[in-house]
Amino acid sequence: MVLLAAPSTSAVSDSSEGSHEPGTCSMYGICGHRKDGDVLNCATPEPSQPLSPSGQQKLQAVCPQLAKEIQIASIFLVGCPACNHNFKHFFCLLTCSPDQATFSNVTATQQASDTNATAVAEVDYYVTSAFGRAFFDSCKDVVYPVLNQKAMTYVGGGAKNYQEWFEFLGEVKDKREPPTGSPFQMNFPPEEAGVPEGLRLMNDSLPSCGDPALACSCGDCPAAPGCEPPPPPPPPAPGGCPALHTSSLSCTDISLLAVYAGLLALLPLFLRSTVSQLRYSRGEVDGYEWLHSAPSAALPELRGEGADALRRAASLPVRPPSWNKDRSRPALEHVEDVEEEFIEYSAAEQAMRRWLYQQGLLCARRPVLVLTLCLLCVGACALGMVRLRVMTDPQELWVGRGSQAAQEKADYEASFGPFYRITQLILTTTPKSDSSYITPSGLPSIVTDANLRLLFDMQDQIDGLTAVIEGPPVEVEDSSSGAENLEHNRRSFRSDGSASSAAGQLAAPSKQRTDHSQSHRGAASKQGGREGAEEAEVQLGDVCLKPMGDSCATQSVLQYWKMSRDVYDKGEPPLYAHLTPDFCFSHWSTQCRAAFGAPIDPHLVLGGFPTDSSQFRNYTADATAFVVTFPLDSHPDKREAALAWEFAFVELASTRLTSMAAAANLTLSFSTERSVEDELQRESTADISTVLLSYLAMLLYIAVALGTFPRRPTWQECLVHSRAGLGLGGVLVVAASVAGALGLCGWLGMKATLIIMEVIPFLVLAVGVDNMFILAHALADSPEPRAPLPHRVGLALAAVGPSITLAASCEVVAFAMGAMTSMPALRNFSVCAAVAVALDYVLQVTAFTALLALDTYRVESGRYDCLPWRRSTQQPLYGSEYDEELLPAGEEVEGGEEVVALGPGFAMRRGSDERVGVWRALRWYMSEVHAPLLLRPLSKAVVLAVFVGMFLLSCALVPRLERGLDQSVALPRDSYLQPYYHDVMSSLRVGPPAMLVVRGLNLSEAAPDVEEVCSVAGCRQDSLLNQVSQASRAPWSSWLATPAASWLDDFLTWVSPEIPQCCRQFANGTRCPPPDQPPCSLDPLACQQECAACFTGEDLPGGHPSLEQFQARLPWFLASKPSQACAKGGAGAYSDAIQMDSADPGGVAGLRLGLVNASAFRTNYVVLSKQSDFIDAMQAMRDLASRLGDQLGLDVYSYSIFHIFFEQYLTIVGEALVLLGSAAVAVFLICLAATGSPWAASMILLVLGMLLVDLLGAMYLWGIQLNAVSLVNLVMGLGIGVEFCAHIIHAFMEEEGSPDARAAAALGDVGAAVLSGITLTKFVGVSVLAFAHTRIFEVYYFRMYMALVVLGAAHGLILLPVLLSSFGPDAFDHWQLRKQRRGTSEGRGQPRLEELVDQAARSPRGAPGQQQGGLQAPPQQQQLGDGWAIGQQQGIAGQGASSGAVELES
Repeated sequence: MVLLAAPSTSAVSDSSEGSHEPGTCSMYGICGHRKDGDVLNCATPEPSQPLSPSGQQKLQAVCPQLAKEIQIASIFLVGCPACNHNFKHFFCLLTCSPDQATFSNVTATQQASDTNATAVAEVDYYVTSAFGRAFFDSCKDVVYPVLNQKAMTYVGGGAKNYQEWFEFLGEVKDKREPPTGSPFQMNFPPEEAGVPEGLRLMNDSLPSCGDPALACSCGDCPAAPGCEPPPPPPPPAPGGCPALHTSSLSCTDISLLAVYAGLLALLPLFLRSTVSQLRYSRGEVDGYEWLHSAPSAALPELRGEGADALRRAASLPVRPPSWNKDRSRPALEHVEDVEEEFIEYSAAEQAMRRWLYQQGLLCARRPVLVLTLCLLCVGACALGMVRLRVMTDPQELWVGRGSQAAQEKADYEASFGPFYRITQLILTTTPKSDSSYITPSGLPSIVTDANLRLLFDMQDQIDGLTAVIEGPPVEVEDSSSGAENLEHNRRSFRSDGSASSAAGQLAAPSKQRTDHSQSHRGAASKQGGREGAEEAEVQLGDVCLKPMGDSCATQSVLQYWKMSRDVYDKGEPPLYAHLTPDFCFSHWSTQCRAAFGAPIDPHLVLGGFPTDSSQFRNYTADATAFVVTFPLDSHPDKREAALAWEFAFVELASTRLTSMAAAANLTLSFSTERSVEDELQRESTADISTVLLSYLAMLLYIAVALGTFPRRPTWQECLVHSRAGLGLGGVLVVAASVAGALGLCGWLGMKATLIIMEVIPFLVLAVGVDNMFILAHALADSPEPRAPLPHRVGLALAAVGPSITLAASCEVVAFAMGAMTSMPALRNFSVCAAVAVALDYVLQVTAFTALLALDTYRVESGRYDCLPWRRSTQQPLYGSEYDEELLPAGEEVEGGEEVVALGPGFAMRRGSDERVGVWRALRWYMSEVHAPLLLRPLSKAVVLAVFVGMFLLSCALVPRLERGLDQSVALPRDSYLQPYYHDVMSSLRVGPPAMLVVRGLNLSEAAPDVEEVCSVAGCRQDSLLNQVSQASRAPWSSWLATPAASWLDDFLTWVSPEIPQCCRQFANGTRCPPPDQPPCSLDPLACQQECAACFTGEDLPGGHPSLEQFQARLPWFLASKPSQACAKGGAGAYSDAIQMDSADPGGVAGLRLGLVNASAFRTNYVVLSKQSDFIDAMQAMRDLASRLGDQLGLDVYSYSIFHIFFEQYLTIVGEALVLLGSAAVAVFLICLAATGSPWAASMILLVLGMLLVDLLGAMYLWGIQLNAVSLVNLVMGLGIGVEFCAHIIHAFMEEEGSPDARAAAALGDVGAAVLSGITLTKFVGVSVLAFAHTRIFEVYYFRMYMALVVLGAAHGLILLPVLLSSFGPDAFDHWQLRKQRRGTSEGRGQPRLEELVDQAARSPRGAPGQQQGGLQAPPQQQQLGDGWAIGQQQGIAGQGASSGAVELES
């Protein structure tokens, strides 16, 4: 703080010895000097003397004896004319009033050291409280823009009222260490204490800061007329619902509870309806009727439509419904009329089944060819991976090039250069630390002599640290050479001369960053830029930021002693006065400036003290942390050197410095610019073993679950029936899908992210394994186990392929919708996921189908798994080679089974099955336990109540879901950054810097830009800086802690004639520095004679410079270093606040055109401790910039170093709604096209919507924040949710009968595949992730994947069947094909199926009762092609000769 020397002419005699009459001075003249050279006033009362003309002229120049002191104060107060006037007037009254003796009284005297004369030692001044309040009120809100602090901090010691201010101004310097201030004690007794006899109170009128003649800006005088008062703090948010007087539940919660209660009230009606439906179903038919007979009279009517009508009506034959109490009974043995059931699929599905059947035939007949072609295609796609570039820059990952934050960052760095690199360490106390003070937090204070000396020791270690740059020689420029390098350093430095101590408050960028630099190791000496050296050695001095000379701009409490142990011990020459910490914490802007010339605010170098002023005592007693920040040069030429030094610093801090701190019972945390990238790179490899173990566990489960074994197998049978090789092949298909998708993305020029590598394999495995189980078990449950393998494979693929295609199509389109998002990482993930799922589908119906055929051939040939060249000594499965003549369908096969010729999409063989395995157990559970229990009326009611309750609860929790990505989650658990971020949040007491950038500031007199921006006297009350100051007084809404530092305000003050020691010029017109800077400090007399103020009052008629004066003096201002004589210099403080251009004559971009192309006005956010704080602060700052631009017609934007990382959270809710909503609509349309049922598509959409909302609710309950990583998982959840639902609903629509029977049949057919292929497989794999070393795997993969698997299975296997059984869509149309047997049982001479088709085609419309064979080719012929006809002919042949009498009944 600035300590003003008291008026050197103040003296008055004791009241008992001198007169206190008007016209008398209590002290007059100078009697001598103190030992330190300060003058002393004579303690001799004298009558006041008239002034000579020269004396009057000097008095008009503001009391020449006080010129130095008052001009120093004017530096801080000149921006507010009323305050500046009152300050001068006050001291002039004390010193020069002709009635001085009437209100002052000398109470003690001293002897002058040089003259031995009696001089004043102590004096009392009696001033009215009204005068004191008016004086204080006119100055209390004045802001010193350079440091964004109240001027009262410097001219009043932070006084809170006029009495404290008077006491600060009057304290004798002998009471201070070092001794600075008044040469004698001045007391200001309060008015309430009374006035001695003969004296009266001094009183005089003072203009207020809102006086029109001396009006101050709203920023310096918020109470001035026309200035809006700051809004009051908002009342605390009411808890609960005020309307209903609840304390915890909000109005929304209560509304949802009311809705839930209403729905529960309807449950009895639902239960009654369900029971009635069940009774009706049981009363109509005992069990489930398999066959329906139509009246014979209807047959001629159907035949009357001819073959074309039959072709339109027919479809694939289906098996009888599977859910019946008598499921094992043989199907219609020894009956004359044999009926087959057909389903009328849509035309699209008929075409799909035809293609799938042909595809299955091809894959089974030519498996090696198919696998070879697939391998070649995947290899060609995968070659694109060589062109694939991994995105590591978090700005590139989460912010699109066209985003507002990216544009603002690019504009800022183009105008002012990039921010410097930050290395920071925080030293904090522990309960065992030794200190004289205990802080309000309960920890000891850190400001002790021992801790300061420890910090000096640590600094010595850091200063001596060297690092080696390996590789080509790097020229490290000498820190003191090169004006260009110096200018870059200045422009990289913050306006207050301090580095961003809030760097640690930045949220760790999302985990997709990787280390793109090499580790730089080694320790040696400084290399000094040697030519041709193989190794370059660097120290801190080579890479640190040096904005104002040769000294590093290190922010440390040690800067108060110039980073020197000798200065700390002995004081600084020439006075060698010992500077105590308490003194420097109060005088950091004057006597305790840093070695590099800038002031260091204690808020930047101390931490842990209370932010509540009522609890704060002082820094010495309340600070618990030292915060040391090393700003490093961010120039590209020094990047490698900086990276090397940072690496060496991490090694030093993690070993030696940490041990030193522990020995002193302190804790040390630290961070460098490269730390996050290094730790994320380590994190990306830390859990490789865990992820591999997860995939291995899933592979083992797949191998076990795919196989079925005899009930008492021998070891040979176990080896034969094991399907580990098939499981491995399926996993390789998934890997090929991922590799091919990444390669295709590479060919398309896209960039990959680590999230693609981590999530897409899991996603494709979830989809692929499900399809693997469905395909494998569809083939195993073939209705014709003795048919040729290609035929069975074709039938299996045609049966289950449509639902697989439906699910894959929905997933591909849902992921493709992600291409609409603005976040590059999410967009690229969505596109790559869509390509991967599509490629996986193609490989499933080609490569995996071929593998399945080969493995089935191996099993049925009795060959060992994984050792197919070895054959079991037992008989093959059917006692013959597979390609031998088939037994006729309908005859007995082993086990006495009768097979149905063809079944529905998910056909199952009838009869007993002696094989066992995971699949058989799960299917038994789904058919015999799960479905019967679930479809009971009471169970349905409970399920609906539970799931509706979950949904409504999640609706209440979703608004509470937080946005962001916590740093502690994004980093490894054992990272050294974990304690650092903890200390940042708990100890730092300053927020991140925030910039308001004005582009194209017009300096000409005709333009209003200057008045619309500045905040000193003469500027608009609603100017940009005044509104920022206004906003800073409402931090609860603006999130701003301080007014904005303004180069424009300081420049206007710097050129003001009120402080003539700042802007000075020699007689030849060149710049003259302040008197305390060289060359004037070396020859004060010469500068005093030759230097003059740049302007007089007449030169600035409007109070502001003209355009020509701006162009001439602005470069001088930017080159002027601040000092005690003139603290307004712009060098260092504003070097990075104005866009510079060496091509411009003035060095300022646009200045020759009358513009300043870009100006940055810096303020600070309040301390931001949570992710939501950063998001809300960014939004508030953007709103402020937008409002200022609109109101003032200026081009304004806001910028802060964390904006680029947090912009995604401003739009992530909208992004999620658009992305998930568009994907859901796409899924609905695809399901509608595939099923032809709007109701079925709507039910899928309903279940998916409930699944996503419940997943969001689970995220809140499990502490998972909404960010890009979780949004990717939500998109994946939508895709996997389709897998849970599509197969079930497609199977439901294929079934016939009552809704309960259809739902149970669907569960029995595909529920086991879904449960095994998705739920249990993923449950096994996800469970392993619980043991991950990194929290991001635990939180965003284990927790969220587990929630997805559990909720997905619950919605797909519990809720969806209940909804289908109660409100499900109608089934596909079913038709009955009746064949009448005639002829011999040998089946010889039976007409071929083609002949029957031909007869039907040629047959005229028959008369009633005509028994001709008018048969449309069964839909298999239409859908599966000729291959089906051959197989079906063989099946019909075994049923005996027939004359072809066939009827179709509906």
